[in-house]
Amino acid sequence: MKEYPALQKPAGYNLLINDFEFIYPDKINSLFETFPLYKVRILELAKTVSEKLRDNTIKGIFNEYLDSASASKEASAIATFCILPFLFTPASTKRKKGTSSWKPSKIEMKDGFITHIKSYSELQETVSRRKNKYAQLGCTLQPFIIIIGPSINDISQIYVYVDNTYYVLNSIVAAIDCCFKVIHSLNLEYPLECLQVWTFIQKVFF
Repeated sequence: MKEYPALQKPAGYNLLINDFEFIYPDKINSLFETFPLYKVRILELAKTVSEKLRDNTIKGIFNEYLDSASASKEASAIATFCILPFLFTPASTKRKKGTSSWKPSKIEMKDGFITHIKSYSELQETVSRRKNKYAQLGCTLQPFIIIIGPSINDISQIYVYVDNTYYVLNSIVAAIDCCFKVIHSLNLEYPLECLQVWTFIQKVFF
C-alpha cells in the first residue's frame, strides 16, 4: 500500500475493486445479488441456535442482533453479518515457530470480521490492540471492517481498514464486498480468527 499512494486516498479502494473485477468479471455483483437470498436463512438458523444456547452471554448477543434485524434494511444486514461468526465453532490458529497458538473465542471471531465500537474516539486504540495481538502471533494485521455507532440500529460510520488506511463505505454489504475484493486484489490473507467466516462468504456469496 505504501508503494502506491493512490491506494491510500479515500477512493483508493475503487482501484483495488476494479482490479478484482477485471480478473473476475462474473463476480462483480455476486454478493449484492446473493446476500438477500441467504440473509433470511442465516437469521432463521441463528434463531434456532439461540434457543438451544446455554451460555447467557452469547445468548444475549444473539438476541440483540436478532432484535435489531427487524429495525431497518441496513440494521438487518449488519445484524446478519455480525451474527454469522457465532454460527461457527472456533478453531485454533496455525502456530508459527516461536509463537503460541491461539484459539479465538466466538466474540473474537466476530471482532476479527466486524469490530463494533461506540464512538470514533475508540478507533485508534482498537486498531492498535489488534496490531499488538497479531504481532504476538508473528503475523501481520489483515483487512477488517469497523462499524461505529451506539447500537446496530444506529451506525454512523463504516470503515474497511487496510494497512493504516481507512476506507469509508456507505453500507455493510458494500464494506464486505470491498474488504473481500481488496484482500484478493492485494493477495492478502483472511484474518486468522475469522478464517471460517470469510471462507464461507467466498464459497457461498462469490
